Amino acid sequence: MTQAIGETEPAEAGLYALTSAILANPEARARFCRLDVHDEADQGDRLWLEYTPDNPVSEGSYISITQDGSSCYVCHDAADNFGGHPTFWDCYGTEVTVKAALLTYLADT
Repeated sequence: MTQAIGETEPAEAGLYALTSAILANPEARARFCRLDVHDEADQGDRLWLEYTPDNPVSEGSYISITQDGSSCYVCHDAADNFGGHPTFWDCYGTEVTVKAALLTYLADT
């Protein structure tokens, strides 16, 4: 499921707990323009920092959040149309640790 992120609360159904926690932070939430909720357990929720589907080189960049119980993996990737999705930054750990690291990363970038 894809939805725009605006002033209203996104549908919580299907989001990882960490994704919901990040979106509950107003400063972090303001950084994102689009949300793609994962379809399968091995996929991540994508919080788009920039979404440019008409750009022939890259669709933008996003934060991907994957969670399995208390273990979380978060990465900042580019959605390049050629050569895959290179990773700029990533973090793995508990929900608390990864949330703190991601909020710091977003504030610093």
